[in-house]
Amino acid sequence: MTHLPDEILKEILSPALKIPDKDFCSTSSVSPFLRFSTSTSAYLVVSKSWLRVATPLLYNVVVLRSTAQAKALAQALSGNKLLGTFIKKLRVEGGFGVSMFKTLMSAKNITHLWLTLKLVTGDSVAGLCRGLPHIKPTHVILHDNYTPGLFGVVTGDNAPTRKLLEVLEVCIRIWDLEMLEYPYMDYVPEFKAGPLTRAIIDAPNLHNLVLHHPQRDGDWLEELLENKKLWIRIVFKPCGDAETDRIHINASKKLQSILQCEPHLADYIEWEYPEEEDSKDGTETPLVNDVSSSTIIHKRDPSFIPLHSVPDDVREKIWDRILHFALFVDEEKVEFLTRDGPSQRWNDEHIHLNDNEHRTKINILLVSKLFYKLGRPYYYRSLLLTKPDHFKHLINLLDHEPSLSPLIRSIYTYIQRTSVPATDVQKLMARLPRLVRLISPTLPLTDSNSRDHGFQSAILTYRALVVLAETAGATLEQLSGQLIQPVNGGPRPADPIYAFAKLRHLEWNTPIRVSFDPKKVPRDALCNLETFIFSSYNGTLLNAMCCIDLPALRHVYFTRVTKMDGSDAFLEMHGDKLLSLEKDTPHGVFNWCPSLRLLRITAGVPTEAFEPHAALTKLIFTKELSLGQVKAGYRCLSELDFGAMYPALEEVQVYTIEWPTSECVFMSSSFGSSPLVRYGIYVSDEHGRHEIKKGYKAIWVTRAERLLQWNVALTDEEGTKWIPRLK
Repeated sequence: MTHLPDEILKEILSPALKIPDKDFCSTSSVSPFLRFSTSTSAYLVVSKSWLRVATPLLYNVVVLRSTAQAKALAQALSGNKLLGTFIKKLRVEGGFGVSMFKTLMSAKNITHLWLTLKLVTGDSVAGLCRGLPHIKPTHVILHDNYTPGLFGVVTGDNAPTRKLLEVLEVCIRIWDLEMLEYPYMDYVPEFKAGPLTRAIIDAPNLHNLVLHHPQRDGDWLEELLENKKLWIRIVFKPCGDAETDRIHINASKKLQSILQCEPHLADYIEWEYPEEEDSKDGTETPLVNDVSSSTIIHKRDPSFIPLHSVPDDVREKIWDRILHFALFVDEEKVEFLTRDGPSQRWNDEHIHLNDNEHRTKINILLVSKLFYKLGRPYYYRSLLLTKPDHFKHLINLLDHEPSLSPLIRSIYTYIQRTSVPATDVQKLMARLPRLVRLISPTLPLTDSNSRDHGFQSAILTYRALVVLAETAGATLEQLSGQLIQPVNGGPRPADPIYAFAKLRHLEWNTPIRVSFDPKKVPRDALCNLETFIFSSYNGTLLNAMCCIDLPALRHVYFTRVTKMDGSDAFLEMHGDKLLSLEKDTPHGVFNWCPSLRLLRITAGVPTEAFEPHAALTKLIFTKELSLGQVKAGYRCLSELDFGAMYPALEEVQVYTIEWPTSECVFMSSSFGSSPLVRYGIYVSDEHGRHEIKKGYKAIWVTRAERLLQWNVALTDEEGTKWIPRLK
């Protein structure tokens, strides 16, 4: 069969091309169509049959977010009159100029129309105003995220808005509307709400009016209901803040209780609240298509024993396998080290989750004696210690049952505000002969921190580290987090570190100074070390590691934002092995690390520090910019020839990027003359200028599109890349 019938192909393509009604109707401050992904129009170029079937589906719902898109649509509809007949829903997120007239004249079958009244002075609504009287929508949604301006000045009062309101006031009266969504609360703001209110009252064909919470003016609602055909539905629209939502709901409920005494009003107003509001009286909402539990749940039989007829040895093997998965700990989920660096850190929510898992495991072990016997080895394989008492209890248990000691492979600690007695830690370390992982959360250290900041959670004294090396030196693979406490006095020997023969991940986050004799350092020590994270205040350990070969080393992260003593010498010695590196600045890195694939820069980014590199594929900048650094920061993105200098580069990631969310931001190229406007900060005024950081966001768009000429993607902290818009 070489071709699918169009009917089947339509069913296949419909889910991919469908725009959910929830997204189309959304009036949130950020458009749900702010996407950084490939357009669904790509389906049309797969084949002629896909083009034939997908075209009506693609044009069924049209969303316009820029003037260029509006022009392109108008040209397409002018070239093919049939395309306009496919448009049933149209969402217009701006004014978009005279091209909107051609679009509206070509799309006479529009039933659902979404318009915004949040316009700026530069918007042109000429096309909209000419075309709106020529269509006959049945559902109209008006959008405006109204916010009072500074010093009580109303924002958004400008010529385009007033012109569009004049046309809407006329159209609402002549359209045969089944539903109109009104974006304001009673008469606020009056210059917008006033014309719309008058039109609603006079609209002879309007049936349903949708309002949002809060509504506090019963007189205004009574005025609306002078339209005898009108039914009002007041729905909940979350504003993003739970407390504000609660205040809005309470205001509406108060008004609703007052209007209950006015039947001529209450009978024509429907109030909708969030689901949780409806269930606060303690009654449960019945489920749809609920089935009596007696038909799906059998009565318990106390005498029933699973696998009762199976031989004991087979039954134990089956339950052992089941408990293996039930008590399994995915070590990768709590791994601190990722390929791109130490990006994962525990927080209270993470610990709470682990506590829940711990309680679940305990409950499983308490099911029966068989579960207890089979499940204990899996339970003790990975332990979470969050209180000092946990150490004492574990030591006592291991003394009572020494057979459990070899079962413990991973220990995760999270001790807050209180410290664990050093003797307890040493005793525990001496009882872990097969320990593979010892991990503790890492708290960020900055130059403003005191030397002891963040070490409340560190459990290891230097002596405990020595004991751990003696006990588990042959098995330990990961030593991560803020584990080692500061010490008083002089340097301590580095010998315990060399004892960890299988260590693959090491995070050194302690101000302890180490001493060493270069002639006595074993060059084959730490031969399996792959990832090294260094956050210490001194570089004595780095100097010691310069005397070691470290053949497996691939990832190094210097996490402090200032230069570390010994880091340059370390990179000169081991840089040729590295695939990923985190450092304050790139000075010297490109010469020392010829095989580097990923470079994360945490502090300064001077253009002159960048040198050609043939292997680099990803460049990351984590430094935050102040307002005054908007143009000067990351000048390298505007000045370097990335094509010639970094032929393998695929992505540049900048954590401080904030992509624009509307056309008036990313199409802006001039920032005005005042000190604030120069950086895109507009004080709300009578002209509706209120876009925050407008110029700041536009700068990133310019830089992103410059990088694209070398097929290099510019991404934000979430990894979202900029996709060029039509211009």
